[in-house]
Amino acid sequence: MTVERTGSGLEAQLAIKGIGRFFSAAFLAFWLAGWAAGEAFALWILVVGARALLTGEPPGAGHKPLSLEAAGVAGLFLLVWLTFWSIGGIAAGRELLRLLFGRDRILAQHDCLEVEQSCGLFRSVKGLPREEIRRFYGMPGSGALCVETASGTTELTRLGTLT
Repeated sequence: MTVERTGSGLEAQLAIKGIGRFFSAAFLAFWLAGWAAGEAFALWILVVGARALLTGEPPGAGHKPLSLEAAGVAGLFLLVWLTFWSIGGIAAGRELLRLLFGRDRILAQHDCLEVEQSCGLFRSVKGLPREEIRRFYGMPGSGALCVETASGTTELTRLGTLT
């Protein structure tokens, strides 16, 4: 962690460190590969089913043609499932990038606290007005530094330690 006074205010930069993160990242990458295979399979089922409905041909050799009702229910289920599956995959991919390339910057300015969280090419910036900040605290177990504001709790960073 580096802390320095800049023209904008007091700035702290934290980067993810430690060898243990690579074990977690390797597991998550392996898990995401299986996740992607499941998503590809569901997409393949949707494409085969749509083609079978549009052409009136059976979906495969030795099968009967699909009925509109059964295919509609199965297709709708797969679309809903695939939507949530994709959202989960995106979240897991973001966490993989955070494990490999995570960096947080906290800038204490005169009127607000600016928090920038980046992982690889992706970043998010949040501004917390000074008058809304009630307290800072560390979450036991996760090691996250949080801030309580008038509108709720915000995680500032999970990088670093509580000591």
